[in-house]
Amino acid sequence: DYKRTPRKDLHILGVGVEDKCMIVMARKALVVPFLSITLCEIYCPACAFLQHASNPILDSSRFSRQNVQGENDIVVSMSGGEIGLDKSSKQPGSNDINNDSKCPFSMTFTRNRIDVSSGKRNERIASQHPFSGLKAKLDRARLELKYKSQVNDGRFRWLDLDSVVKSEDRNNNLPLGGVEAMSAFWRAVSDLSEISEMEAVEGTERTLVLALPGVTQLTAIRMLEIYDWLVSGTLNGELGINDGSELPVVRATLDKDAPIPVIVLMADATSVQKSLTVSNPEKSLVVEERIKAWVRRVLVNLGICPFTKSDSWSGQGLADLNIPVARIAYHHSVASIHQIALLMADTWEAIHDMISAGPSGRDGVSSILLAAPGFDDYFSLWAGPVFAMLEASVGVAEAESLIGIVCFHPKYATPDGKSWPGFGHMHSVPRLRGWLDDNNVELSRQLTDEEVAAGGAWQRRTPHAVINVLRADQLAAAEGRRSSSSLYTRNIDKLIGKTRGVGSGKLAACLSKERQLGR
Repeated sequence: DYKRTPRKDLHILGVGVEDKCMIVMARKALVVPFLSITLCEIYCPACAFLQHASNPILDSSRFSRQNVQGENDIVVSMSGGEIGLDKSSKQPGSNDINNDSKCPFSMTFTRNRIDVSSGKRNERIASQHPFSGLKAKLDRARLELKYKSQVNDGRFRWLDLDSVVKSEDRNNNLPLGGVEAMSAFWRAVSDLSEISEMEAVEGTERTLVLALPGVTQLTAIRMLEIYDWLVSGTLNGELGINDGSELPVVRATLDKDAPIPVIVLMADATSVQKSLTVSNPEKSLVVEERIKAWVRRVLVNLGICPFTKSDSWSGQGLADLNIPVARIAYHHSVASIHQIALLMADTWEAIHDMISAGPSGRDGVSSILLAAPGFDDYFSLWAGPVFAMLEASVGVAEAESLIGIVCFHPKYATPDGKSWPGFGHMHSVPRLRGWLDDNNVELSRQLTDEEVAAGGAWQRRTPHAVINVLRADQLAAAEGRRSSSSLYTRNIDKLIGKTRGVGSGKLAACLSKERQLGR
C-alpha cells in the first residue's frame, strides 16, 4: 500500500518481521500491510487489533519490538515505557466503526488460518525424472497391482500432469500440475462422499485411490492438511455447519510406501451423503442470467469496474499492456453448505479450464464468475472458511502467479478494520474513509461510517454467492493502470453519494429483482 500511494511525510527507516507480525519503521509513523495508518498508531495484522499510541514522536532509537505475549497481547517499548495493546482497543478517529456490530453493511471478520507444512517448492517431481516415461509405467503397474480391487471397481485414478500454461508475454512455461492435482483431489473427495444410498452397503467400506505423479509429496501433504482442517472444523462445530445432519466424513491418508504421491480416500456406509444437497437447485441458465444482469447493472452501466464493458467480455482498456479482451466464463455449483468438497472441485475445474484456454483467442477466458446459490444464506461461512480454504489452496497449488480470487455475496459486509479478513475482500471501512478524505472531503463529511461501509458492500453484493477468479497478470496490469484511491471514491459516490448516488434503497430493490429472475 505504501508503494502504491506513497506519502511524502514518511521516510522509511527499516522493516522488521517477527513472530508472524510485520512492521515498517518510519520517521513519523508506522505503516503496515493492508492499512494506512497515521502518526504513532500501531497495528498488528496477525493479532488483529489497533491502538493509538500516546507518544507523538517516533524514531528508530526510541522504538523497539519486544515480544508477543499471547494471541491478543503485544508489548512494545516507546520512549522508555511500555504500551500494552489488546484486542479490545478501539479505532481512533472521529467515529467508532460498528463497535456494537449493528451496522448491516460491515462486520469484524474472524480470521481463519490454515497452517500447512513448510518445505521447498522446488522439490523434484516424478515427471522431471530423466527416464520419467519408463518410470511412470513401472510406478503405475506397481500401484495397480497393489490396488487391484480399486482398479477393478473403477476407483483407481491416475492423473497425467503433462500440461503447461502457455504465456504469450513470457519465454517460460508455467506448470499446471498443482491446479490439476487440486481439481482431481477435491473431485475425488466429493465423488466418494456422494455415493448414492442404493450403492452403499451397510458395514462396507469404499476406497478411492488417487495417484499424482506430477506433484511433489509436500504438495500432497498440504492438500490433506487443508482437507483435515475442513473435516475437523465441521465435526467440532467451528465452521457452523454441523446442524445435526448425518455429515459425510471421507478419511484421507497418504500412502507413504508408494513411489509417487498417492492419496487413499476411504468412506464407509455411515459416511455417505444423505439428503444434504440443495433442495430444488436453481437451473444453471437462470443463475447465469441473474449474475449477468448484475454485471450489466453494476459493473457496466454504473462503471464500477472500468475494465468490464459488457456482460460477456472483460479486459477492455488494457491492450497497451498486452492484456487482451477475453470472455467471462460463467459457472454454477449446486453444492450445499454440507458439500464444500463439491464446491472446491467445481471451482478448481473452472480454474483449470480457464488457464488451459489461455487469455486470448476464440476460447480465451479473462475471468470466472462461479455462482453457488446454496451458500446465499451463509455469508460468514462463505467469506470466512470457504475463502480461507481457497486462499490456502492457491498457495499449495503454487498458482499465485496465475490467478487471484475475489469474494462476492448477496449479504456482503465490508471489513470494519478491526481484523484482517484474508485476501479477496473489500478494503476496510477505515481505508475507504481515508481515501474519501484524500479525494473528496465534502463527500466524506456527508457520509456516516455506515454509509461508507454500504458504499463498499454494494460493490460486492451479487444475486448469489460468487467466486470471482481473475488472471494474476490482468490484476497486476489493472492495479498499475488505475488509482485505487480515486476509483473507490468515485464508486462510493456513484452508489450512495448524497448528490448523484443510487442509494441503498434502490440498490437493494434492484438486487432483489435480479434474485427473482426466472421464478
